Amino acid sequence: MLFLRQHAESVSLLARLRGRQGRMRLGGRGGPHPSASLTLQPLDHCLQDALATGPVDAKHRVVFSHIPPFINALDEDNGYFNLDKQTRSELVGTVKAAGVRKWFCGHYHRNAGGFDIDGFECIITAAVGAQLRPSGVDPLGLNGFIEGLLCGPSHSGLRLVKVREACIEHRWFTMDSVPWTCDAAVDGW
Repeated sequence: MLFLRQHAESVSLLARLRGRQGRMRLGGRGGPHPSASLTLQPLDHCLQDALATGPVDAKHRVVFSHIPPFINALDEDNGYFNLDKQTRSELVGTVKAAGVRKWFCGHYHRNAGGFDIDGFECIITAAVGAQLRPSGVDPLGLNGFIEGLLCGPSHSGLRLVKVREACIEHRWFTMDSVPWTCDAAVDGW
C-alpha cells in the first residue's frame, strides 16, 4: 500500500523536495493548503521511488491520500476538492502504470467516487464525524455546500474494506448500520 500523505506530513516531504529540480506551489482558496496546485515533477520522482520499492508480487496495489485525484470523473473540471487536471492525469497515469487499481481518499466530507475508462477507481469516503450538506451547486468547489453539517448515526459513518484474493470490495456504513462482524472470506456484508 502506498500512502500519499498530506497536511503535517507534507511539510516533511516538501522540505526534502525543495532541493530537487522542479517548481512547487502551495496554495488554494481559503489559505495555505496542500492542495492540488502542486507542480509535481519532484513529487513524481518520490512517487516513482515508492512504487518501485513495493513488493512486485503484491496481489493488490492501492493508494491512500487525503485529497482525491477526482470526485466523479477523471476529466472533470478543477475544483477545491480535487487535484488539478494536469496533476491528476500525471499521478493517475503513474500509479496505473505501477498496477494500482484503487485510490482511497477523503477531503470531500461526502461519499463520492468514480471510475476512469480503464476501470481505475477513486473511492472518496466521507468524514466519520460529520458530512457537508450539499447545496446542489458547484459540487467541486467551496460553494458546493450550505451551512450546517449532517451529523448523527444516520449520517456519520465509515467505510469497511475487504481485501480478498481476487478483489478489493468496499462499502460505506452509517454508524447505525455498521455490521457487528465482517469476514473477508464471506461474500457480501
